[in-house]
Amino acid sequence: MFMSGDNRTELQKVLDHYADTGESQKLAAATFLIENMPGHYSFSGDWMDQCQQCIKDRYPDLPPYIKQALYIAPFEQGQIVGQFNRQEDIEHISAEFLIKHIDNRFRLWEILPWKDDITFHDFCEYLLPYKIGEGPIPSIEDEDQFAEYTDQINSLVSGIPENGFSIFELKNFLIEKVAPEKGVNNTYALPAPFDRYIMTCGPIAHYTFYKLQHLGIPNAVDFTPHWSDQNGRHFWNFVFDQQSLHSTINENDEHQPVKVYRKTYTHNPIPEQGTDYIPEFFQSPFNKDITDLYSKTIDFDVKLNTKTGVKPRYAYLALFNDRKWQPVAWANIKHGKARFEKIGVGAIYLPIYYIGSKQFAANSP
Repeated sequence: MFMSGDNRTELQKVLDHYADTGESQKLAAATFLIENMPGHYSFSGDWMDQCQQCIKDRYPDLPPYIKQALYIAPFEQGQIVGQFNRQEDIEHISAEFLIKHIDNRFRLWEILPWKDDITFHDFCEYLLPYKIGEGPIPSIEDEDQFAEYTDQINSLVSGIPENGFSIFELKNFLIEKVAPEKGVNNTYALPAPFDRYIMTCGPIAHYTFYKLQHLGIPNAVDFTPHWSDQNGRHFWNFVFDQQSLHSTINENDEHQPVKVYRKTYTHNPIPEQGTDYIPEFFQSPFNKDITDLYSKTIDFDVKLNTKTGVKPRYAYLALFNDRKWQPVAWANIKHGKARFEKIGVGAIYLPIYYIGSKQFAANSP
């Protein structure tokens, strides 16, 4: 909690609360959230205030899971991100919100017919997080609405078939009864510079994540940062289901991803900040490499040819996408070589390194 600054007392209130109540699992869940909170942040500023007020005024009946997705809209536009102030969650989150949030998630977990299929680890990773991505911390009002969903699910439990349906199949039952696609469309009026904002696969995957999470269905946002056979990227959802080995929503079956990552709440290894330039994508610790779940992969070593006197710490593999080489994997350099792991086959990669922010080829493609 050393990164929490003046907000340390708020976090300590949460831990003390569950220590006093003797709820050991909730204490472990609170510890999980707080330990992995550094690096999670949101943005504040005039535009964000206008955006939230605009959504509240124009779309008062919009479910909270769609609002959460709309709040990340500006972060798809790199040119306006600089207008915002970055706020670290650990410095601003309140004890009142965290306690209500943790209590709500445990209450939901307890009533789920598939509770026994969800380990405590998966509960913490996929049902407990209050957000993924750069959106704002949900409001107390959103938490109250989450509790209303739980009440509806609880009233329907007796009507849920018990004949071996998988979580993936039960999802459709709950969506129809509890969270129908009411009020959902792909186009919204937001403040300038957007005005007419059309949801792309990223926000759609995020709102699907929050929607399923509200229904007690563990899921994740998976994505390929760059296609190997066309320009662009793609986001979709993976549903965790003991009875179905590979259940996805909105996955693109026309193209084969060769690098796939999963958005997580927990920290994953990233290059250490130092003298080396680190590409923006690899500065986030919340992207987990899961390529081997989607593609045939191999591990291999690359001998690096760098300029005389230049000794970078890291090398990258890049795909050619949108008229430039885009890094999609990283590795430490040891004795002039880099070992890359879980690399999807069937694509051409260029080994690269950086001097400052400028790319240099480290070997042939």
